Amino acid sequence: MRKFRSHARSGFTLIELLVVIAIIAILIGLLLPAVQKVREAAARMKCTNQLKQLGIAVHTYNDAFNKLPPAYTTAGTKPNGNLFFYILPYIEQDALYNSTTDPVNAASSPALPGPQDNYVRSRPVSTYLCPSGSIASDGRWPGRTDWAIGHFGFNYMVFGGPATTGNWDSGLSVNRIQDGTTNTVFFAERSGIFSDGTANLWCHGGWNWAYMPMFGYNGNYNVFQQRPTQAASTPGYTQSPHGNVMNIGLADGSVRGLSSSVSQITWQYAILPSDGNPMPSNW
Repeated sequence: MRKFRSHARSGFTLIELLVVIAIIAILIGLLLPAVQKVREAAARMKCTNQLKQLGIAVHTYNDAFNKLPPAYTTAGTKPNGNLFFYILPYIEQDALYNSTTDPVNAASSPALPGPQDNYVRSRPVSTYLCPSGSIASDGRWPGRTDWAIGHFGFNYMVFGGPATTGNWDSGLSVNRIQDGTTNTVFFAERSGIFSDGTANLWCHGGWNWAYMPMFGYNGNYNVFQQRPTQAASTPGYTQSPHGNVMNIGLADGSVRGLSSSVSQITWQYAILPSDGNPMPSNW
């Protein structure tokens, strides 16, 4: 009796291949949003950690000098430095801090030459950067390799005010914040580059406040912009790259996410350290 052998089929038919491709495409479509959410959550967590380090640095400075660091000063052994420069030793950047006698003006003033000084203000500092923030690939201000960008700003009304606009050292200490440390903002997020070509330069100070890494200056208490493009990022405002939540560092050293639903008056009360107003319910 003759036996018949069955032959195993090799490969796929065209229809089967198309079905497999369609299934893979559907799975990728389902997975991509989840991957993006995980990446954004990781970026926001890192941003939160950066703000936490800034809060600890300010408290350590306060313990050492019995006052908060100045928004900007032209006095002392290292003049022309802003808050982010003066807290460098407290975020493990001692070498960068000690490498200069004048971190801001060295490159722009013929009387103060020195490659080390130029290096300080052009050096991107990882603690001052948010992974979700807009920035040039080398971490510097586009077209100006002598300045580095940051993604955080300090509250001028705490470190510079609150007496008058133009006062760059409030002289406050943590225990003299009358409205309470849980109701007062120290730091908030900002875009790296703004619509008018200015930038949030972490080491800036002195010749134009628009480039200073700060907010709350000149009575600007506007609620933050949500994930704006560079063309829509307004100098003087705070901006969140995380959508409708902005990370802020409070005076007690804690970090929280502030919802875009917060009112303008609530944000104003949070910026002013000693106005005496109770915080509204949306805080």
